[in-house]
This record gives sequence, structure tokens and C-alpha cells, in this order.
Amino acid sequence: MNNIRTYILLAGSLFALASCNDFLDTVPDDRTEIDSEQKITNILVSAYPEVSTILISELASDNAKDNGALYDIYGQIQRDAYLWNDMTSEDTDAPKYIWDAHYNAICSANQALQAIELMGNPESLNPQKGEALLCRAYAHFQLANLFCMPYNPQTADRELGIPYTTAPETEVMPDGIERGTLSQVYENINKDIEEGLPLINDEVYSVPKYHFNKRASYAFAARFNLYYLKFDKAIEYASTVLGDNPANDVRNWKSFSELATDFELRCNSYVAHTEPCNLMLVTAQTSWPYVHGPYGIGLRYGNAITSCSMKSYRVRGVHTTNSSCQTAFGDLNRNILSQR
Repeated sequence: MNNIRTYILLAGSLFALASCNDFLDTVPDDRTEIDSEQKITNILVSAYPEVSTILISELASDNAKDNGALYDIYGQIQRDAYLWNDMTSEDTDAPKYIWDAHYNAICSANQALQAIELMGNPESLNPQKGEALLCRAYAHFQLANLFCMPYNPQTADRELGIPYTTAPETEVMPDGIERGTLSQVYENINKDIEEGLPLINDEVYSVPKYHFNKRASYAFAARFNLYYLKFDKAIEYASTVLGDNPANDVRNWKSFSELATDFELRCNSYVAHTEPCNLMLVTAQTSWPYVHGPYGIGLRYGNAITSCSMKSYRVRGVHTTNSSCQTAFGDLNRNILSQR
């Protein structure tokens, strides 16, 4: 009888251990194992930050003006950006949201790069590797422009940078992450760009302009080198984008203006991937159109309404011939005043 009990207990223990192993071998959530070329391609869709820095950048610049208490604000972040207050908001235009969105994009790029490395860096994945490197460089570049000082070769090795993340994070708040210097950040951005550019191949995408295609990649490289004060490189890369006939790749405003009677068609045409002037198209969430657009919302801080309608728009120039814009601004002011 004792032997039978022993065998039963032993069998039960083995069953428990087997069950425990099965449990521990099960992935605890719905995460995707990035173990194929298609999965690597798919994860790069999330390597683009779906936010915009335009609202706080523009309102904190010299382009903005306080139009007076007669006008409303769109939200606290609009006032804080204009007055250079600490921003505690967490909406889509706030610094925290922008910071998180860019590092989430960087995380996706790093996951793709790690998966490519674990698969042995096959040549067939060179386009995806190039895209991931460009995405990582772009997100860090955007953050550096917003949260760091402008690049100056005389001071960059003394200015604070941002953490340049080159591997997926496997723990919360890991130790050892440092901001480094601005010089180091720009060196890392440049390294990723130079390594990624030759790998880009438009043929792997069904719609290349939804990704860092070749022309978009070289345009970004030109812009970065302009900020990096490497003007010869900026000219070289910009020339690659524009080619021998730049006029063929700018927007045809004449044909575009002919769509004025159909607002939806005109908007869709403006962002169409078939337009040669659109190098790359990505999603960006922002409230900026409410503040800057023709909605009469949040006019307290932003475009100088009075000075524009009474001064700038009276002058003939490349953008206007006086009367039409002056009338539009006059109508806007009258509409706003009539509502008060």
C-alpha cells in the first residue's frame, strides 16, 4: 500500500512539474515573435512617430503674437507654449506625448534591427534594415531639435543631448541610460543615416511614399546635414533628390487651384502619393489646424491678425497681391467680432 501511495505521489509531482513547465513556456501576453521577413516589414509601420511638433514649436517662436484678450485660446498648451511656461498637459501636442511617441517609434525600429541581426543579417532584409536605421535617426533628430540646443560644432561637446537608444528595452527604467552630449547624438544620427541610405530599395513597397523611400531618405539626409552644418553633404543629397529637372517635382499650383470648387478633392490631391512633390506621407496627430487654420478658434496666440491684415498683407509679394488676403482677413475679423 505504501508503495502504491509513493507511486501516486511521484506521478502527481511529475504531472505538476510538466504542467508548470508548460505554463512557463507559454508567452504571457499577445506579443508577436518577430521571426520572419514579413513580420519585420510589418513592425516598421510603427517606427514612424504619429505626432507633430509644429504647434508648440511655432507658438514658442517669433512667428507668434499675442492678439489680445479679445480672442480666445484653444487650450492651456497654446498659452503655455507662447509664454514659455512649463507644460503639464498630456494631450497630443504636449512635450510628454511627443517624447513618448518618438521613443515608441525608436523602439519599433530597434526591434526590427535586432530581429534582422538574429536572422543573420540576410541580404534580402537590407531594405528593411535601411528603413529601420533611417526611422531611428529621424526620431532622434526630431527630439534633439525640440529638447536640445541648436547644433554648434564649437559647443556641441558640452551641450546636453538626449538618450540615443540602439537596442530594445527589456526592463522599465533601466540603469545606465544617459543623455550624453549633443555632439554624440549628432554623430549617432549621422552614422545611422550613412549606413541606412545605401540599403533603401523602393521596390519592396507597394506604396513607397508611405515609407522612407530613396528620395525621402536623401531629403532627410540633406536636411540633417544642413542642421549639422555639413553644407557640401547637404548639397550633394539635395541634388540627388531634385535631379536634373527640379521643376518636374514641385507642386503644379495651376492645376491644383483648378480643384478649388471641390474641397474634398483638393485636400485628397494635396496629400496624394502620386504627386511628385510629396516625398513621403506619414500620419501626424495635432490640433495645429484648429489654431492656424480658417476656423476662428484659438486666435489669442498665433498669427498676428491685426498686423497681418493691416501691414504684411498690404504689400505685394510672392504670396499675395494685396486685395484678396486683406479682404479674407477683414472678413475673418468681422465674423469674430460679430460673435461677441
